[in-house]
Amino acid sequence: MTKISVANVLGYMQDGAIRSREELESKGVSGAMLSRMVKNGLLVRHASGLYQIAGAEPDHREQYAALAKAKPDAVFILFTAATHHGITQVMPGALWVGIPENQRIPRQMQASIGTEISAVRWRRPINFEVGVEKFEALGVTIKVTNPARTVVDMWRYSTLNKVLPPQHARVDEESFLDCFSLFLNSGAGTIAEISRVAADLGVAKGMMPHIKDFGFLAGPGR
Repeated sequence: MTKISVANVLGYMQDGAIRSREELESKGVSGAMLSRMVKNGLLVRHASGLYQIAGAEPDHREQYAALAKAKPDAVFILFTAATHHGITQVMPGALWVGIPENQRIPRQMQASIGTEISAVRWRRPINFEVGVEKFEALGVTIKVTNPARTVVDMWRYSTLNKVLPPQHARVDEESFLDCFSLFLNSGAGTIAEISRVAADLGVAKGMMPHIKDFGFLAGPGR
């Protein structure tokens, strides 16, 4: 395949979207050219094998892809998942992810992706399985909690969960209640789904007062 010039590469990437190394190589961009363009400040290398024109701002899906490619076990949770599903009015200032207990998010990864990353570390495998769904972005598989699991997690990590040490709370009461309300009003799911996820994660007893309250407000069949 004929190699393309630096100008061609910049023209192809001028929309600011992140491109994978594989996609760029399929267009004739060599690994050596990518390295030179990064070294010369023309491109920014995000995480592992994702590139973007310097100065451009990645959108959320591109940030998800960059983080997921670097940390394939990561699950997007809490405010990030709630934003993805449209069940929060809070604009998160960070990407929220659940990661294995023995993993860390390097500081340079946050700088590379261009936003703060807030990580919750999980020991139990069930946390990576219950209510976790997948979608594709830039050829990368993204894992995110589904709407019902997101609501349950918003309670699990809220100030309302009295089992959770106060210093570990990530969600205030208003944000949880807002999320639960939007979940029901938007038709994202049902009370029964919330109950099942809460039971699977072992928090049904603690959440029950809120499940009952919202169940009463939602009415039959919700």
